[in-house]
Amino acid sequence: MDDILLANRLVLECLEPGVQGSLDGESRLEGRVVLEEGSRVENSLVRGPAIIGWETRIVDTYVGPFTSVYHHCLIEGSEVAGSVVLENTTIRGRERRIEDSLIGRNVRIQGDRCKPRTYRLVLGDFSQVDVP
Repeated sequence: MDDILLANRLVLECLEPGVQGSLDGESRLEGRVVLEEGSRVENSLVRGPAIIGWETRIVDTYVGPFTSVYHHCLIEGSEVAGSVVLENTTIRGRERRIEDSLIGRNVRIQGDRCKPRTYRLVLGDFSQVDVP
């Protein structure tokens, strides 16, 4: 994981900014950010270097530097920084920031405000989870 995050960081350091996606009036892009075609940023802050893949939605979210979000993702009501999020992943309603993480394809991460607060995990071989 550390090698992938380092490679992501090196690639993003050379990123040429470009906006082919859409950005609403409540959102901001800071630094070198790429919004690929069909991506939408709504009521959010994306701080570069960062890349948001095609057909990905960022809603009510903070995306921090050195973050790559692949295509067809949804990140809503969350914070993600220094991470790689692979395709078709949904991250919703996280009260804590996801940082320095590698999140695979077709993953669903959803915050739950119900009590008692518990973790429900489905983890594959060689997984690692650090929880507070």
